[in-house]
Amino acid sequence: MLLGAHGCLWEELIKRKVSVMACHDRFNKIIEMPYIVILLFFLCSCSPQRSQFDFPNVEQGNVDKIFETFVSIPLEMEKRGDMIFVSDFKGDSLLWCYNLNDSNNVKRLLPRGEGPDEFLSPVQFFLSDTTMFVYNRWHFWGKEYGFDSNKLSMKPLSTTVHYSTDIDMIYPLAENHWIASGRFEDCRFLIMDDKGNIVYRGGDYPDYNEGEEDIPNFPKFMFHQSMFGFNRLTSRLVSVTSHVFELWKYSDGKLSLYKRELLSPYKYKYGAGEEWASAVADENTETGVKRIYATQNNIYMLYDSNTPQMYRDKKDIFNSEIWVFDWDGKPIRKIKTDSRLICFCIDEKGEYIYCMLNAPEPSIGKIKL
Repeated sequence: MLLGAHGCLWEELIKRKVSVMACHDRFNKIIEMPYIVILLFFLCSCSPQRSQFDFPNVEQGNVDKIFETFVSIPLEMEKRGDMIFVSDFKGDSLLWCYNLNDSNNVKRLLPRGEGPDEFLSPVQFFLSDTTMFVYNRWHFWGKEYGFDSNKLSMKPLSTTVHYSTDIDMIYPLAENHWIASGRFEDCRFLIMDDKGNIVYRGGDYPDYNEGEEDIPNFPKFMFHQSMFGFNRLTSRLVSVTSHVFELWKYSDGKLSLYKRELLSPYKYKYGAGEEWASAVADENTETGVKRIYATQNNIYMLYDSNTPQMYRDKKDIFNSEIWVFDWDGKPIRKIKTDSRLICFCIDEKGEYIYCMLNAPEPSIGKIKL
């Protein structure tokens, strides 16, 4: 069974203030132009009313620090047994494996580099009981590995799968199919087979602000970057952006929208050119959802109520919250933490939230669930 954390690297690294041309070599040709005329469009509209979710349970969740780590910039987390796996954006190893019972028991996987059996940042990783799939996001290839959870070793099982350079994030669905988000002119999502072949194009972006439906897809993708989860029992896909919560029905290799909810109001300004786009949140727009984690029972969202202006003025006073929904989109509970979380994963059986936080160095912590 594949479950996992999923998050937007853009938000951690650039806070929506850098265009795509700074993120990959495919935009290097822009630098060769004698000049660039940047037209910046402002999305001016009335702020939509905030969705009033009535969480039946609102609780305080205090973080217990377990130990500090060697992780530089944490991206995603996963737990298997007593092991915590944390992907790293900057380190010499892009995946750290920590034994919760022994902080000195550390294993490093996915060595950073450009040689054989080396990887370039950032990566997504998807664990099952016996396999690991690794996707090099900005280098557009993935591969499946056999994974020994006892020895914490891996060996290639498949040939390298190459993806379109317009793809940003991927996530496994059923029947050896994958969902992908990215820069697509005619749709929001792609569905691919296990060879990377595109078998479906569809989906649309939220348009809660007046005039947003007229914005090109590329800037909308920059702002509404999707974090995914999938429920195999109900064949439902969850897609969460910073401010919008969606459930999609997956049937016969196609997607249809089941529910779309506004989590908090947003406004943004955007710029767009032939080969680039940018999207910058309004200074009074809450940061919103930073990560999600989906199990077969619930959908968990890591929410940040601070705004860009609060961060700039050093008045960011709100700690992280965990919002919990079921797979019908019903709000279940809200957990107000006493810390700023970077990423997290859920152990429902053990009834703990495991998280990464700066305390003061990147550390593993846990919250009673």
